[in-house]
Amino acid sequence: YVRDNDYPHEAIRRHEQGRVEVRLRVRADGRVATCAVRASSGSAALDRQTCELLSERARFEPARDRAVRSVDREQVAA
Repeated sequence: YVRDNDYPHEAIRRHEQGRVEVRLRVRADGRVATCAVRASSGSAALDRQTCELLSERARFEPARDRAVRSVDREQVAA
């Protein structure tokens, strides 16, 4: 979901790098409803960009209940 050219210019200028861990709430249609940083990279720009890109690009197979209806779910990504 994230490509090299997605790296925030602000983070490049500041020589920032790191790993971001996020929790995603996925809607029944498979799109991201919310993104929350669980473990920060130490860079606000990287944390923000990660949630923005995942919210925009990520699609998931919706979770299903016992009646095989799509339901909301949470997903942890690092």
